[in-house]
Amino acid sequence: VPAFLEGYHIPLIARWPEGIENPGREEDAFVNLMDFAPTFLELAGVDEVAEDVAGESLVPFFKNERPANWREAHCTQFNGVELYYTQRAIWTHSHKYVYNGFDFDRLKELEHDNVVRLNYGIGEEYLVGMAASFTRNKDFRTFLEAATIIRKEHKHIGFICIGDGILRNDIENEFSGKGIYFTGRVNDVESLMNICDIGVLMTNKNLHGEGISNSLLEFMSLGKAVIASDNGGNAELIENGISGTILVENNAKKLKELIEDHSSNSDYYKRIGSIARQRIENV
Repeated sequence: VPAFLEGYHIPLIARWPEGIENPGREEDAFVNLMDFAPTFLELAGVDEVAEDVAGESLVPFFKNERPANWREAHCTQFNGVELYYTQRAIWTHSHKYVYNGFDFDRLKELEHDNVVRLNYGIGEEYLVGMAASFTRNKDFRTFLEAATIIRKEHKHIGFICIGDGILRNDIENEFSGKGIYFTGRVNDVESLMNICDIGVLMTNKNLHGEGISNSLLEFMSLGKAVIASDNGGNAELIENGISGTILVENNAKKLKELIEDHSSNSDYYKRIGSIARQRIENV
């Protein structure tokens, strides 16, 4: 559930012919389901309401009055499913602040590296992963063009494409080959990411503005160095040259050179990965 207004804004329609003054009005106040209980209690004539009852009565709005101290912000929280993580947001009439954090509990039951490699038939020593949807918004093509070039010279480097989508079959048919793996939709995403040495996220900024990517959050939380397109929130999440690398333009040759540099200087980039994890822990 992205933190879009349409995901949380459910208009309240109230009809009470004998009890609403000047009906047909629209109010822009922040209200929620918690306001129903104190509203019903006031209308029922209950004078004493328990102090721990949440919400505020909507009766003043029925009387065409706007309470002086009515809330000016609205807080939402989404606790995550298999694809998304804990997400908290604060909304005002003019701004929205979203905290898209990472749930480290998801990393407590990772499969052993050898088991994952055996399950997917992966034998390469050094692994590069990209986890994303196979849609026009994500640029698997640049990732796989770089992979194809690298595989000609470095057989010890393998590439894992994690995800599914409408373009997967076409891209897989074009780029399939030894050392390039397409997992499709799987339930052990974190375990697959964990066997990778670095994580990559290429996105098409002509079509898509990246937010705070869950894919990058996962790779960084696993202590992996990351390479990402200079798109949207990627540069906010990654401190270029400190907790990862931002690629200014999606260019297969430049991505190839970065991946080769990571492979040749693995100890250095392991330290970058450790810094990346600390960044996610501390934000």
